[in-house]
Amino acid sequence: MVENAQAGSADWTLPSNNRITGYADATSVDVGETIRFAVSSARPSFKLDIYRLGWYGGLGGRLMLSIEDVPGIYQGHWIDKTFGVAGCTTCRVDPVTGLVDANWEWGYSLTIPSPWTSGLYLARLSTANDRGTIPFVVRDDVEPTSILAVLPVNTWQAYNYWGGKSLYASSAYGDATIIGEKRAVKVSFNRPYAIPAPSAQDINVISFLERFGYDVSYSTDVDLDRRPDLLALHRVYMAVGHDEYWSKPMRDAVERARDQGVSLAFLGGNDVYWQARYEPDAGAQPSRTLVVYRSASLDPIALTDPSTVTVRWAAAPVNRPQNALTGTLFSDGYPPRPESWQLSAAAPPWFWHGTELRPGDSVAGLESGECDRSVDNGASPPSQLILGSANFTTGLGESARCDSTWYATGGQSAVFSAGDLGWPNLLTGPASDNRVIALTRNVLDHLILLAKRATGLVLARPIASRPYGN
Repeated sequence: MVENAQAGSADWTLPSNNRITGYADATSVDVGETIRFAVSSARPSFKLDIYRLGWYGGLGGRLMLSIEDVPGIYQGHWIDKTFGVAGCTTCRVDPVTGLVDANWEWGYSLTIPSPWTSGLYLARLSTANDRGTIPFVVRDDVEPTSILAVLPVNTWQAYNYWGGKSLYASSAYGDATIIGEKRAVKVSFNRPYAIPAPSAQDINVISFLERFGYDVSYSTDVDLDRRPDLLALHRVYMAVGHDEYWSKPMRDAVERARDQGVSLAFLGGNDVYWQARYEPDAGAQPSRTLVVYRSASLDPIALTDPSTVTVRWAAAPVNRPQNALTGTLFSDGYPPRPESWQLSAAAPPWFWHGTELRPGDSVAGLESGECDRSVDNGASPPSQLILGSANFTTGLGESARCDSTWYATGGQSAVFSAGDLGWPNLLTGPASDNRVIALTRNVLDHLILLAKRATGLVLARPIASRPYGN
């Protein structure tokens, strides 16, 4: 029986109330490895359910494992709109940088069974009245697949304000940090999420990929930073959702892979906007702290290592505009309401084949979030095509445009940018649009075809037709 033909369950969608919270000791784990969970609960025990997210007949998830009566430990709780953690004797809180590291005791260890398939998983924590979740990714570091889908955990953590600080002043509390604002310059992976993680866009992309049987495996930003060699196992790299924060090793790895024949698909918007870097936590575990100063003058390594300064990728001293990689640049605006996207006259027929669209036709509501555009700044690839665009007026009354683009590398790879954070919203669920689904399938099928022509490889069977346990 194939993985996505297994019986699904909608229980994974039950909302959390964050009276029981926790986090994992890693963003991802390979099959056969062990991941640990740190949980804080006022109850003496809780239930732990592990779900894998996918298609599963439209239910979106499958229950993989249930563990009853896991011992509960109260290790503190965060009070909304405050800075710091109440009742936490282990927490490391730095008002200078805004860093909040829960440093909780590990309460449960899970060794990933060998039959489990690579994917995005949720550990659901529950008592009679309380619910919380811990997301993590199961990798497969051995099996080659057509697509490597990378989850944007850096963006999740940048927006996460648990403990009272995120990288945004609009969701930060307490006094100003070293930069003179309330926002943090360092955020820790050692804390629960106060935001939905994964996002709806992430879930929609995963459901889409598995519904249509793509040969896909999963990893995270942290994996890409630490293990760039993983890209060599795959023919298409996919940035899932809102992939805003990238480290230098991430970008170097993806550009190198592109130049060696790996195609790229950016299925979101506002991608590769800020450079970030990682630091270890206080216990010396690597890549557990995300650092973003957003200012070269404040970043302490500006003089010693200017290439990793945490500013916009297009800004000095980094000077690597993201459109040199993605083909698009953040437009510094987004529509205040969903807007129509129009298929360009330059779009090749293979792109709109089977969609019922023709150049000049529109898809209402496709442009609905932070979005990117093609720009003439000297960095855009010379072969770039604009596949479609949306023109709109921002909330400030300014005219703006966002573009979906494609460029061939000159080798045996190509790069697609959806150019809009709203694109995944039309791939799955009640808002799904068969035309956008078909456009996306055309893109992925074309990228995979390029890989097959380049290598002559017969790639592994897709995940939706792979026998469970093999």
